[in-house]
Amino acid sequence: LKQEYTDNLSASLSQYSQNKESIHEDNQDSIRDDITEILQVQKDNSLTNDIVEQKAEEPKKLF
Repeated sequence: LKQEYTDNLSASLSQYSQNKESIHEDNQDSIRDDITEILQVQKDNSLTNDIVEQKAEEPKKLF
């Protein structure tokens, strides 16, 4: 009985460890996706700002 208990405990710990690792990997992927998205938005904003600045400069060139 004691051996069975030890085996069950060992199996449970192993399963827990695998689940924890799996969740950690999923979180890492999710964080990576979020960062990629944020960088893309920053890039888009930067491009938009460049265009706005160019448009603001255009009237000055006329005079």
